[in-house]
Amino acid sequence: MKSPDYNLQLINFKEVVDRYLKKTEARRPYGKILNTLKNEAPNGVTNFRLGKERYFLKELLDFYSTVEIAYITGFIPTELPKKFVRDAIQILGFNEVSAYRLDTYGSLLPTHFMNRLQSKVLQKYHSSEELESLFIDFLDLKSQIEDDEQLMDCLNNKSEKLAMELERINQYQGIVLSKLQLSDELFLDSLANTNEAFLSYVAFIDKYYELLNKCDDYPELKVSLLHYFIHPIDHKNQAFEFLMETYSNNSESFLDEDSWIANSLTDFKDKFDTIKEQMLSTIGQLV
Repeated sequence: MKSPDYNLQLINFKEVVDRYLKKTEARRPYGKILNTLKNEAPNGVTNFRLGKERYFLKELLDFYSTVEIAYITGFIPTELPKKFVRDAIQILGFNEVSAYRLDTYGSLLPTHFMNRLQSKVLQKYHSSEELESLFIDFLDLKSQIEDDEQLMDCLNNKSEKLAMELERINQYQGIVLSKLQLSDELFLDSLANTNEAFLSYVAFIDKYYELLNKCDDYPELKVSLLHYFIHPIDHKNQAFEFLMETYSNNSESFLDEDSWIANSLTDFKDKFDTIKEQMLSTIGQLV
């Protein structure tokens, strides 16, 4: 029996699909796989392998992870459109997607979503204003980190040269970022970008910590949020380590111009460590 909120939930579902599938790179492997299965392998058995679409498998699994979180919060219907369910089971079970999902992606959310669809497990939470608010907070947090190109570049370890340079200059005592004088303009540009990305990361951790605390009464949702953001927590890299240490050791140098930095960093490490500890306790399981 459909929920009284079904029509509104269906609208929400279509908006999630439009925003996080049709308007992202996730649509590339999604469309290619469905087209292949329809035209070349109607029985689901194929030796076909993705081309350049395989570079967007993370985006595809991020989409299904987002749908899973929307599902358990009651933001979308318990009874999803049959074609979407059929397509999702086929795509998540497709050879390359399955291998990436199980061996590389890190989070169990897409697998949990697939199992949910196959076994027709109902959501644990009924829709409510509080849960809808938590889901919207999740989307805001997701956008904050995924729409920041500089931050994503750093989290994806695309600044190898910067990391090596940071390791080299880290041996000197009393280095303050605002007073660094180096001849390499490309390095300075990269350092400035990473510096901005790091401050965005501090803000992300603060909001993420706050959102997790709001989910104490919803353990499945909390664990799901810990799984979704495994990537940005696990990838606190060498450049960020250096910046955090430098800010912490020289915070007085920033008080005139950026006084909020020192305050933000006072509890950054504690919050990060708390999140990491909670995340490690959920690896390999979902509530």
